[in-house]
Amino acid sequence: VPGTTIVLLAMDGGTFDMGSPEDEVGRGTDEERHSVTLSRGFWLARTEVTQAQFESIMGYNTASASACLDCPMETVSWSEAAGFTNRLSEAEGLDSCYRCEGEASELSCEARSEVYDCSGYRLPTEAEWEYAARSGSTAAFSDGGSLPEGSETLCEETLSLEGGGPLEDLAWTCGTSPEGPQTVALLQPNS
Repeated sequence: VPGTTIVLLAMDGGTFDMGSPEDEVGRGTDEERHSVTLSRGFWLARTEVTQAQFESIMGYNTASASACLDCPMETVSWSEAAGFTNRLSEAEGLDSCYRCEGEASELSCEARSEVYDCSGYRLPTEAEWEYAARSGSTAAFSDGGSLPEGSETLCEETLSLEGGGPLEDLAWTCGTSPEGPQTVALLQPNS
């Protein structure tokens, strides 16, 4: 798509433990650990979709920090994200993976078929996203680190992960970015 460069990375399928162990600091109540097998490979964007990319394709930008066009797009619904992938597919002559009605924030979408059967762009499943984000790690962070006790709020300016490096090298938090979203790809990528 002219003016929209999205770098896709090939991900091999595989088996991993999705979720978190019960004793992990910062664990949510919906993170029960279980084994998941991704039987097929998939493609995933190297970074989050930026506001500039979204606006270029969709024609609008509702992000809370809309002055930062290289920041991740946020404050969009699942349907708006699905509509974005459909427009990418249409621009390249590929099948649309979602059936959508409406416009902008009034967009309502649903999958056309099994997600793996669509030849166009689609959203990653929750398992695919976690598999890629974990990058082979069983710890809370891709560098093998975990949050130390008492750091659940993540509002410290510096925080050393147990078994890993400094959190500020891997993630933006309320302690390292109190002013809000930051430009994509400024921090250490996972493997």
